[in-house]
Amino acid sequence: MHQLITALLATVLLAGAQAAAPGAASCPPQDTQTMRLPEPDGPFNVGRVSLSLTDPAREETFTADPNDRREVPIEVWYPADERDNDRNRAPYHPHAEHLVAEIAPVLGLTPEQAGAFRHVRTHAAQEADLSRRRAQYPVLLFSHGNFGRSTQSTFQAEELASQGYVVVGLNHPYMGTGISISTGPVFYAGSGFIYPSDDVLAGYYDIMARDAVFVLDELHRLNQADASGRFTGRLDLARVGMFGHSDGGAATARALTLDARFKAGINQDGYPVPPAQSLGISQPFAYLIASKTFPEGKTEAELLELALYWGFDDPQRFVDLVTQRVPRAKALIKGEGYVIRLDGASHYDFTDLVLLDTPPTQAMRGDMAPHYVQRIINETTQQFFDKYLKGKPAPVLDRPRARYPQMDFLLRQ
Repeated sequence: MHQLITALLATVLLAGAQAAAPGAASCPPQDTQTMRLPEPDGPFNVGRVSLSLTDPAREETFTADPNDRREVPIEVWYPADERDNDRNRAPYHPHAEHLVAEIAPVLGLTPEQAGAFRHVRTHAAQEADLSRRRAQYPVLLFSHGNFGRSTQSTFQAEELASQGYVVVGLNHPYMGTGISISTGPVFYAGSGFIYPSDDVLAGYYDIMARDAVFVLDELHRLNQADASGRFTGRLDLARVGMFGHSDGGAATARALTLDARFKAGINQDGYPVPPAQSLGISQPFAYLIASKTFPEGKTEAELLELALYWGFDDPQRFVDLVTQRVPRAKALIKGEGYVIRLDGASHYDFTDLVLLDTPPTQAMRGDMAPHYVQRIINETTQQFFDKYLKGKPAPVLDRPRARYPQMDFLLRQ
């Protein structure tokens, strides 16, 4: 999966480079690129706070020091009464300089283009009080994708918080970009995971899933006694869901097999692998597929040719990845759930990257305008969790094509 995503990323970066070739408009030499997040639609304002949690029971396997413990920084978005303004607005990313430096070469951005991440206007008030309009709020954990971070899908986190959820974005150290722990910045160490076997992928996702289980344990402690007083007794931990993008989506599936406290989950365009795929998920689960992530509608011979062009050592495995994604997704769901293909959506439409106006990130977009496809993603995600955590109707899931013809239900059960 990692080599597949790397190959796809190389393809879109090539397209971006071609768009920026001589004759195309050149980028200005200062941070003038923009990324505009959509305004949240919900009835609540949004607050945000940063925390870092260390698991004394788990060794950090990405470092050589056996005394290093696994640390998981988190960003928490939540319903607030206070509105964001120029004095209290939360930054887009808490470690912007680290993010800019690390993400620019990954995405093929110039330093000036990547500098846009310093200036994104969020819709969250930093360290605001949790809204008093409800006694408690259900909780959603979010797991980022390869090269990602907790803030990679802020458009989703802010919308869900405005709809009455506490959204906990996990940073998986050494598995993403722009991540810092208590000792300082840490850097992406995933290059050794290029084109792994299912077993290697399963181990990778198991680390991420156990990060989520640990964070859920810590949320129970926070709910008992938050030093700030913000969350004490205010988290409805009987109603917890999880969702994730790409690798984070696969990790979500694994987390639900590890811990029944997760009552529902969504995999946003991540590949299903064992053991989650072989065990199956009994909790309500949705699998959202971007139609443009994998080359659909091609013959096996065409897929083999494409695999050789992209440099896969095992072209047949690439064919299997493409052809088995939907059957694996269907087999994953043992209880209630959905497999939904978003026709014309790209892998990166689930992230904020497609909102950045640079040639490389524009090339990551699918066929739909970013704000339109992200409205589909937000409504689908919110209504899924509304249905299974709040007991509310979910018209976008029950009568989808009347509103969004791009939603193709491959499984509804």
